[in-house]
Amino acid sequence: TGDAFADFLLRVPAIGHRDPGPLWWGGYGNWPAWFFQDSYRATQNLTLNLGARYELNGFYTGQRGQMSGMNLSTGKVIIPSKFDVTARPISAQLLPLYSDRIVYTNSLGLPNSIINLDKKDFAPRIGIAWKPFGKDKWAIRSGYGIFFDYADDNGPNNTSAVPPDTLQDSENQNSKPNAPNRSWGNYFLNAPLVGVPNPNPGQPCPLGFTAISCSTPSLSTGMYGPHTTSYSEEWNFTVQRELSNNLSMTVAYVGNNAHHQYQGQSVNN
Repeated sequence: TGDAFADFLLRVPAIGHRDPGPLWWGGYGNWPAWFFQDSYRATQNLTLNLGARYELNGFYTGQRGQMSGMNLSTGKVIIPSKFDVTARPISAQLLPLYSDRIVYTNSLGLPNSIINLDKKDFAPRIGIAWKPFGKDKWAIRSGYGIFFDYADDNGPNNTSAVPPDTLQDSENQNSKPNAPNRSWGNYFLNAPLVGVPNPNPGQPCPLGFTAISCSTPSLSTGMYGPHTTSYSEEWNFTVQRELSNNLSMTVAYVGNNAHHQYQGQSVNN
């Protein structure tokens, strides 16, 4: 009709999208840690609070192996060796079509989480409380510690929602001046939602190389291999002075410095 609202009333969409249903994803993981902490009164006026913590920070393991990583140097998508092809019905159809672009974690010596444990996460803690000059009216306190934080934020958490395969189909309404043949009731004209194999098996695709399927995948994937856990250094210095039986004054400085924070980058510029 030339009018979008009129087309809507006539049940004639301009474009339609479909997919095989919600993604199956979710992650679980264990982050073991060991720590020691004790207070030691070195002198009558000096107390030390000493601690040490050691953590093993890895990454999520995808429910039923529905997770992936990307090796940009080889162009391969990495998926867990325990990938469950029955978790989503579309996987049994798509996996054979893209098997030449997929590599499994066991062949790379990677865990099913795709990301290795960070085994260098040692976090010392120290605190000092000092009563200078042996005077009860003064107190000086200071402390320093390292604190690991993983999974850091929603950035890496999103990489647990990257199943290796899905399928989406977008179709445009046929162009004017032809009468529209796609309606709400049967927009995709009974065509099944399927993957497309190479029409000339063994021959190069328009992509420039020989592949089982000439379709160009759209990738939503995550990290792989080693990683360094984000952590922050935190410190403080405080001076307290009793002014009277009912009044005291406190002056404090608190600082922190974060390291290895997650940052998203576009690599396809």
